[in-house]
Amino acid sequence: MFRILFSLTFILFGFSSFAQSSWKELTSGKLVLETDGVPKDDPFEVGFLIELKKGWHTYWKNPGASGATPRFSWANENGVNPEGPRFPAPHRFDEEGIVTFGYSDKVLLIFKHPGLSESSTLKVNAEWLVCREICLPAMAEFTLEVKVSELKEIKSTPYRHLFAEAHRNWPLFGDVKVDVKGNQATYFVSAPSEPKKFDFFPFQNLPYENLIPVDKKWEEGQWIWKMNLKPGEEFSPESLGGVVDLDFGDRRKVFEFQSDATQSALGDPSHGLGSQLTVLLLAFLGGLILNLMPCVFPILSMKLFGVMKLSGQDVQKIRKDNLAYVAGVLSTFLLLGLSLSMIRNFGIHVGWGFQLQSPLFVGLLVILFVVLALEMMGYFHFDLIDPSKGQSLTRKHGLMGSFFTGVLAVVVASPCSAPFMGAAVGMALTAPGIFGALVFLFLGLGLSLPYLILAVSPQLLKWIPKPGPWMNFLKELMAFPLLFTAVWLVWIFNQIAVSIDLFVLGITVVGVVFAIWISTFGRKKAWVVAGFFLLAYVLHFPFSSLREVSASSSNSSAKEGEIWKSYSTEKLAQRSPGQVIFVNMTADWCITCKVNEKLVFENEDVQKVLKDPRVLVLQGDWTQRDEEITEFLNRYNRAGVPFYVLFSDKFPQGEVLSEVQTPSGFIEKLKSHY
Repeated sequence: MFRILFSLTFILFGFSSFAQSSWKELTSGKLVLETDGVPKDDPFEVGFLIELKKGWHTYWKNPGASGATPRFSWANENGVNPEGPRFPAPHRFDEEGIVTFGYSDKVLLIFKHPGLSESSTLKVNAEWLVCREICLPAMAEFTLEVKVSELKEIKSTPYRHLFAEAHRNWPLFGDVKVDVKGNQATYFVSAPSEPKKFDFFPFQNLPYENLIPVDKKWEEGQWIWKMNLKPGEEFSPESLGGVVDLDFGDRRKVFEFQSDATQSALGDPSHGLGSQLTVLLLAFLGGLILNLMPCVFPILSMKLFGVMKLSGQDVQKIRKDNLAYVAGVLSTFLLLGLSLSMIRNFGIHVGWGFQLQSPLFVGLLVILFVVLALEMMGYFHFDLIDPSKGQSLTRKHGLMGSFFTGVLAVVVASPCSAPFMGAAVGMALTAPGIFGALVFLFLGLGLSLPYLILAVSPQLLKWIPKPGPWMNFLKELMAFPLLFTAVWLVWIFNQIAVSIDLFVLGITVVGVVFAIWISTFGRKKAWVVAGFFLLAYVLHFPFSSLREVSASSSNSSAKEGEIWKSYSTEKLAQRSPGQVIFVNMTADWCITCKVNEKLVFENEDVQKVLKDPRVLVLQGDWTQRDEEITEFLNRYNRAGVPFYVLFSDKFPQGEVLSEVQTPSGFIEKLKSHY
């Protein structure tokens, strides 16, 4: 109480001669720039650096139960003043039950200046408290000469690293569900594991009985805490927002959120009937568009051939065959979603297409596509059921084959990210309970819709010609998309593996083809030979220690070029005033990424704007698992690539772009950030 009264005395009634002479021994202030000059008329950042004696601290924009927010009054001759300041994430101080939020050692508060047409002197009157057991006010006028220079003449100052550190500590925007019941507010935020350290810094004190989070726990992929509210206190939903600090040991996630009427009642966008229906609609449309994506075409060609064979047959048989395909799609989507959620709950960050980051899995797909292509060409007949078991069992082969085709369609769909899919999948992986499963279910419904329609209306097949000799020609022709897919997968395999892995894969493919050849001499011999080669292939990877080393050493450097620079958190944090940073998260196995890169980012007009000296282009290669890239995706609630974000003075937290781009649309969007 003494401390509070002491602080109020200084704030309300001025500053004693004792305080005037003593604060300079405890703290200092200074206006600083990260460069020794600024470009003419370009926005720039100016920082106010507060340094504190050991054991003393100052305050955040919400000081907590005591203290005062730093105050700044600019008095520039031209009347153009900076906006701000922007506060980095604070720390918690608890002294005898008095909880406050602020900074120790030093803090850089950053202002954004709209730009200068000529060299000028910036002036500011600054006031801040420096506290320990007691508080002393600091107040003085500070000036800074700002030189307008040519861009090529501008050099960094010793304070540049402090600007970069402040940028890293700026909270990003995040999604938090707030549920108010009685005199408690319960907060829910997605978390892959239980954080080692946690804190919550409310923007306002008014609603809370105290500023201490209670009943903290990690449950079903969510970090949950509660705040006690003042009984009978009137407050707006906006007052429940704040900054969340989650420290997982190897990484730290700091973000802020604004609690509005929707959030306080229903939670994040995955909650609430209207928002839920929107996400489910996006998932359905994304799944439907997947039918037009190139990575799914080889499998759909197999299914199309199967549909053609059913033309003119019994209606019930047509209906069952298409329903089996739909069942394969839906069950695999649900299984894939469940697997992703479980893996993330164990603290391993994975996303859509994660299976194609595994050389073992990609190699198995290569083998599978080669086998399917040989079967389509008629070199052998792939019987899942032994003919000796009887005719009743062989009838099931068609249904099982359709189900398996549905499974394979989902597995190979992962390299493609259709429009609307990114947000939907990201929401599914962070939403609690059954809603996440519903999102994956609607993705499957979209992908399987054409065949669901055929199941409901089999008479539509009357427009397809009846089976005949032409079917054999078509069947063999359909094998070539499968072989092209196998070749593409070999290329992907080569990107994420080392030469010994590629050699082992080649031997395994030859061994499986050899097993197919000897199947004419005996089914059991063929299974033994194929099993031997496949087992040897699978056992090779746990003992291939060289693969991990090679992958980690060559992952990011391959993407460096004249324009593209490899992504890193440090490069993003060092964005200078007036600079635009375009972040492109991609992967070699992502078909949508490669189409955009070829048709958009390699476009001559796009290349010109990307070469602008004001633009920095960062590319993250997610071909192999990369924690830094995964963390970036998680910040924006995304689970896969492609993912595009533009950072600028207008959007310091980043503006997320659509997964599908056009040259003109991208250029227009980029120029809007200048």
